[in-house]
Amino acid sequence: MKIRLAFCLLLLATILGGGPASHAQAKPVRWGFYVKYDSDSFVSLQNNITTLTDLSPWYYNLDGAGNLTGSRDEAVNALARQYGLRLLPMIQNSVTGNDFHNILSDPTLRDHALDQLRAIARKNGYDGLCLDFETLNASDAALYADFAARLSAALHADGRLLAMAVAPKTANSNDGFSGVYDYTALAPALDYVIIMAYDFHYLTGGPGPIAPADWVGRAAAYASTRFAAGQVLWGLGLYGFDWNRTVAGRAKGLRYSDLAALKAQHPPLTEGFDLTAQSPYFTYLDGSQLHEVWYENAGSIAAKLKVIAPYGFAGVGLWRLGQEDTAIWPLLGQDSSQPFACQPVAPFQSDSRHLYFATSGHALSNAFLNYWQAHGGLPIYGYPISEEFSEQSKLDGRSYTVQYFERARFEYHPELAGTAYEVLLGQLGRSRYGRVDPASPAVPNSASQFYFAETGHAVSGSFYTYWQQHGGLAQFGYPISEVLRETNRPESQLYEVQYFERARFEYHPELVGSDHEVLLGLLGKQFSPCR
Repeated sequence: MKIRLAFCLLLLATILGGGPASHAQAKPVRWGFYVKYDSDSFVSLQNNITTLTDLSPWYYNLDGAGNLTGSRDEAVNALARQYGLRLLPMIQNSVTGNDFHNILSDPTLRDHALDQLRAIARKNGYDGLCLDFETLNASDAALYADFAARLSAALHADGRLLAMAVAPKTANSNDGFSGVYDYTALAPALDYVIIMAYDFHYLTGGPGPIAPADWVGRAAAYASTRFAAGQVLWGLGLYGFDWNRTVAGRAKGLRYSDLAALKAQHPPLTEGFDLTAQSPYFTYLDGSQLHEVWYENAGSIAAKLKVIAPYGFAGVGLWRLGQEDTAIWPLLGQDSSQPFACQPVAPFQSDSRHLYFATSGHALSNAFLNYWQAHGGLPIYGYPISEEFSEQSKLDGRSYTVQYFERARFEYHPELAGTAYEVLLGQLGRSRYGRVDPASPAVPNSASQFYFAETGHAVSGSFYTYWQQHGGLAQFGYPISEVLRETNRPESQLYEVQYFERARFEYHPELVGSDHEVLLGLLGKQFSPCR
């Protein structure tokens, strides 16, 4: 009866999944934001389009009546389609605060706005929409989450995606600019969330780094506790600000291309790279007025990529095209065919929620770390050989947050959160042993063997002992072969093996009497996209 119940839960885990499978993205997401009002934005798009995977052009605004204003750019759309980019226009809000509250709280206005958004996506064949609604009432968090859930349901019904830009948080907060973004409530509705991790120092505030590395790290740590890694796109601001320290007022925004002319006109008094913030800066005099400039360049972007790497996020969102130091593009892996998560992360001090392995250069966090520790750790699975990333399963076509180990692939199933099946091993056994063997004759069950009528195969001896002691059906699935002899080592030595849905057992007679008499085969290494 327990076996039957476990099988039902495993079957449920197989058929459930998140988001439209047709939009699953195997390689790291590089999401560019484009604006029509700056010609440099189009130049950057043309020059770097082979690096991008997704494009959010700012085409539309939502007004106080729930109507969309604005227009598309056919040249931009055609270019995106030509290069296979997913196209998710950005929708900004024309009204804020109480005026936007009216849209969220009035069912007639709300439904009209939702209809407008769904219609624009349908009419233009967009792959989805990206909401960038800012300066909303913090008290409207529940209403905004409900709005997102309704829009998500409508878009998903059409096979489209919903992304949302949200303010960064370093802890749970329900007030201020970030208060309206209830991460926990929004997560189920969003295919992607872009964490706008910039403007720590902002246009109307005092001078300082735009996205200091320590703050980025705290924001990334918090986001990782509220969203699946495969949902998160880390927002990278690509611009600079020039503050007048003598005369108080609004800072001036700068593109990276503006800096050379500014320095030529006003030679810097001081200039450097702040090692704590991991950001460049300089000061200069304009007449008698002192100015302080902070900006982003390839060095500061590289530092942020290292900070977020341990979390295995899906990729990055770039605000915005046309402002950047062009040296950032090689950092984003323009020619890489591997997921960003394959790249080793910068070493860091392990703690209770993050475990770094110097041997492989990768880390374990959160639910995957808990599962790894609870089910045998290094002797069972080996070292992690990737970070977490989103991958489409070849068996069911659905997209999962996964992480590869030498001997396994972990899959995260948020629909089963709180159960023993929140994390499952990927079905690498089925992927490796593709054929279906005829059922073997039933054998009597005993303390040393068990016959599974579901697949017509039995497990016995050392394999059955290992199967029972290390998680059984819930961990490894059913046997899908009898005991075989295979060559699977460089020295061409034959081993007795048996395939299960989620693993391959290997019998090592040279290790009889030790804990390693039976080992899992190195299927993680075989199927990992990390080479």
